[in-house]
Amino acid sequence: MGDDNADEDFEVALTGAISDDESDGDEPRTSSRKRALEVVGVEGDDDGGDDGGGGGGGGGGEVKAKKKKKKKKRANPADDDRPGASDPVALFNAVFVAKMKDRLIPADVARQALSPEHVAGVSPAGTFGARHLAGFVQKLAPKWRDPALARGSPKCLVISAGAVRATDLVRGLRDFPGVNAKAPILKLFAKHIKHAEQEQMLRDKTYALAVGNPNRIARLLDGGALSFDRTELLVLDTTFKDKKGFTLLELFGTSDELCQLFQDHVRGHVDAGRLRVAFF
Repeated sequence: MGDDNADEDFEVALTGAISDDESDGDEPRTSSRKRALEVVGVEGDDDGGDDGGGGGGGGGGEVKAKKKKKKKKRANPADDDRPGASDPVALFNAVFVAKMKDRLIPADVARQALSPEHVAGVSPAGTFGARHLAGFVQKLAPKWRDPALARGSPKCLVISAGAVRATDLVRGLRDFPGVNAKAPILKLFAKHIKHAEQEQMLRDKTYALAVGNPNRIARLLDGGALSFDRTELLVLDTTFKDKKGFTLLELFGTSDELCQLFQDHVRGHVDAGRLRVAFF
């Protein structure tokens, strides 16, 4: 009987509180429920959904808490402890073997893709900003106007992971001596310039400097418009990280394209001593 009377008191109090609320219309319905609970001696809250009362709220707080559970932070692949992570040359050799081992003969797997004599230079730590590129390249190859340039084969080719970064590097190279409207930097990446246009540009004019991405460069090489026959320096932009923390050697797909490009078109020139590689 005591429980029945308590239930009746609750219903009367709740009905009266809601009726009062509907008559004045100035107070939210959650306040009406709170007043009714206070009448029968039950503590309420302003949320109106954390106890078993209105709106099927039982357990709602637990569900929200589960949804807000902190996601586990993904490790930055550029900050790991694997051998060569802080040495771009060693890292390139490790990545090359990992990507290409199923497509190489045992002798090529055993030897390094790049030996010390193949490396023209490595930019100092903290100098991967685009504004440092012109000075870095100039130190490695200061006399590019002699001999004369050849069509389809820039003296220096810079390879970056994406078009946005490549655009920044083009801006950085504008400080290089001799770069002007008559001697521009060739853009070999898929941003505002079509593949066919780039082929025509390579056939019609000579360029000392070019910046591109692995996929577009490989397509131009395969098509015959681009050649490394007179190219002296290949600069790999390996220290810059994208928004997700990946570098040219770590970005899925792009790193595979870079390694395939090196095997198909670069390695022979490097082994012959005609082309050197630098890491920016």
